[in-house]
Amino acid sequence: MKIKASAITAAALLALAAQAANAAEAVGYNVVTVPANSDVLVSVPFNNNVEATFTVDSVTGTGITVNEALSADTYNSSYYIRVIDGAGEGLWSTITANGSGGLTIADDLSGYIANGDTFRVYAHQTIGSVFPAGMYGVSYTNRVSINVYNNTANGINKSATTSVSYHPGLKRWTNLNQILNPDSMILIRNNSAAELSYICNGDVPDYDVALLVPAGVAKDTLISSGFPVAVQASAVSALTGRSINLYNNSAASQNKSPVTSTSYHPGLQRWTNPSLSIPSSEGMLLRTSVAEVGGKVTIQKPY
Repeated sequence: MKIKASAITAAALLALAAQAANAAEAVGYNVVTVPANSDVLVSVPFNNNVEATFTVDSVTGTGITVNEALSADTYNSSYYIRVIDGAGEGLWSTITANGSGGLTIADDLSGYIANGDTFRVYAHQTIGSVFPAGMYGVSYTNRVSINVYNNTANGINKSATTSVSYHPGLKRWTNLNQILNPDSMILIRNNSAAELSYICNGDVPDYDVALLVPAGVAKDTLISSGFPVAVQASAVSALTGRSINLYNNSAASQNKSPVTSTSYHPGLQRWTNPSLSIPSSEGMLLRTSVAEVGGKVTIQKPY
């Protein structure tokens, strides 16, 4: 991470200060330099404010009933749950519907969450929340696009599946509501001759981060550590068939490939380079192979 205080506008700093004053959770921000005519592979390691906290009563497939009172149709695909304790700590899933007694989520987490576990509801981060109008000329210009990957699809060497650009005539993004999934990598393409600064902010995660990977499948999952500080590879659960691959965001180029990696060493039963640093707010490629045992990958909270 490179900090460039001169690139942060007074309005942006005031907005951050206001959020910190009004939020019960710890609040912070990161800055990543975006070189001219280059790509950077980053993430959004901060949350929006907690909407609600619930205790699991029962789980059936993608359905979760809760102990607390819940108003029907309060949440939709703009919100997600984050499990914060129990066997499923760190896992998240988008809410597809909710009734008066529970929620339906996009993923079957029944093998990881159980009666008595706790989860929170957050609003998804979007293009509009991460790249607001006040950051024009700082985080983005007319010649910037935000590219999003599909982490549910199998396969390796994936390209971005969705691209959102800034419309100079309308003076807004072509899709302000494009969701930027938690713990997921995005590609900022700066086609301008000016160096920019990607600034992200919000509530600091206070839980381990986790995701699910399939067994016996060669797959690239384009994610991040999930935290706003650097994390060592040793914080990521190491099992057969996994490698962590990092990019060089300081390099002035586009269509970047990973430049540094570490893989699981079966003899040592750990990463070959456990001290490899995963930078804050930056993206990484978690590659699983046909030797992958599958299940939950955990990234331990570094603070």
